[in-house]
Amino acid sequence: MRGLIAIGFFGLCALGSAAGAMPSDAESHRQMIAACGAVVDSQTALRRLPKPALRKALSCVMSELARQMNQDLPQQHDTITMDTVQPEGARLTYRYTFVEDAPVTTAGWLSTLNSNTETTLRRQACDPPFFRLLISLGASLAVTFRDRNGQILTHHVVTRC
Repeated sequence: MRGLIAIGFFGLCALGSAAGAMPSDAESHRQMIAACGAVVDSQTALRRLPKPALRKALSCVMSELARQMNQDLPQQHDTITMDTVQPEGARLTYRYTFVEDAPVTTAGWLSTLNSNTETTLRRQACDPPFFRLLISLGASLAVTFRDRNGQILTHHVVTRC
């Protein structure tokens, strides 16, 4: 049962607290994109960048977001630790570890973990306008949960909103 509570806590707090490190105003977003070599004055201009320049800018933005978010990590919440936010090119991956033995990993428990993780990740990727923009340009957001021995329990990726 503690694992299900932790999953609920993940959905409400863990991603949200790290995502809170992300700049929230449009000017900060423009500055971050400009610092990554894409000097543009609108989303339309950003969408018109040549593919190599856009990939480079997305990779840079994801690296900067990870740097900002990782300043507050690791964070432990109940039985889960948010270990790191890892930039991988245009993908940003949230990495979590259960710090205690996970509840009995029955099909029902894993199904609940998968469902809650997918729902929360999609909301984190598609609700904030800045992430939604990045994803529409080719970025992606992922999450991985591991047990305390390093075995992957679930992994999800959002590539479209």
